[in-house]
Amino acid sequence: PPDEKSKNYRSTRYWTLLNRIFKDVLDEYPSIQAFGLAYQNFQTVPSGVKIDERINVGLSFNRRCFRHNLDDPKCLANRQFLEYYRDWGKLPNRTYSREEFHAGVGGNYMPSERALISGFKLYRQLGIDGTSICVGPPDGTYRAIYGDKVKLGWFCMWQALYLAGEFLWNPEADYEKLLEEANRL
Repeated sequence: PPDEKSKNYRSTRYWTLLNRIFKDVLDEYPSIQAFGLAYQNFQTVPSGVKIDERINVGLSFNRRCFRHNLDDPKCLANRQFLEYYRDWGKLPNRTYSREEFHAGVGGNYMPSERALISGFKLYRQLGIDGTSICVGPPDGTYRAIYGDKVKLGWFCMWQALYLAGEFLWNPEADYEKLLEEANRL
């Protein structure tokens, strides 16, 4: 579609492909959980195709800013991603945010836990069904190009992972109390 082409997006192309791939499988095996990923230049809701409602959607916005809250009007990056979340939240498909928290924060210690947790709470208001955090395992084997950055990312994210585990269990938890508990432990 022209609106996607002008921005170099490929959402319609990607979701048309997934609709075709999953249709026969989901018709024959309706209990299968099918997932697609809104990512890179196909991160927007497609304008040229309706996504099969049986396909779950992971929202993977690796350029989102975790230095600011998602709904901070002063953050130019998040202003755009907030609109993407709003658009995806209007669809009947089950959606979850796949937090690319490791991309900038995991490789460099940058206290961003508050923005991460704030996003968890906001997702429910936006119609997003859940979340997960993308993180590489510390005992994984990685290409030399990454050095130890991926492997050591956990050491920069331990507070965020602790708080995420607690808030995903109880979204109404006390942030300050849990942050103090994480650091005490």
